[in-house]
Amino acid sequence: MGLSGLPGRGEAARLPPMPRVLRTLVPRIRRSLAERGLLTSLRRSVLLPIHLMQEYRVARTLHPDGQRSRFDRTHGVDTDGDIASWTYLSDLNINSRNWIEGRDYTPIEPERFSACLSGLDIPFEDFTFIDFGSGKGRALLMASDLPFRHVIGLEFSRELHEIAQRNIRGVQACGAGIAPGGVALPGLRGFRAPGGAVRAVLQ
Repeated sequence: MGLSGLPGRGEAARLPPMPRVLRTLVPRIRRSLAERGLLTSLRRSVLLPIHLMQEYRVARTLHPDGQRSRFDRTHGVDTDGDIASWTYLSDLNINSRNWIEGRDYTPIEPERFSACLSGLDIPFEDFTFIDFGSGKGRALLMASDLPFRHVIGLEFSRELHEIAQRNIRGVQACGAGIAPGGVALPGLRGFRAPGGAVRAVLQ
């Protein structure tokens, strides 16, 4: 897989200098009410300002990454996290209340990905690879180097999804290492897995 000429991270819209901790306040209260009820939530609410202040202090120490990973430099893609190797969901405009239940994005390390798949004694060509929470698409790019029947990424953040699409298009344009069935990035709503055996990855 090889690719150059994709938009660099410096060309993307500038992110806030730190994660938007306060944006998590209302979703946290809503989740606590749903999970613990009113009385328990009220008792625990006295601790919320303390937790927020602690997280705010940590967030102030974080800075946008200035150095790209070896994977992104080698392949000319943008799969890195934005702040200390992470992209925080609170910094993204996700059109769903469920974003607070999600995990912040950080790309899987190539060594970890290789270790996970090398232990599988399966004929890859008979399987579809599905990445639930595909983010910027690093796992999809690495999976596309293997002869999976299809490679599919599902992501509820439109911003991360669009970056993954640019990465995939760039790799496809170079004609490098794409799975026989191609790499698909369908929307989450109404998604149905293709027939045949499936290998799913949850990130």
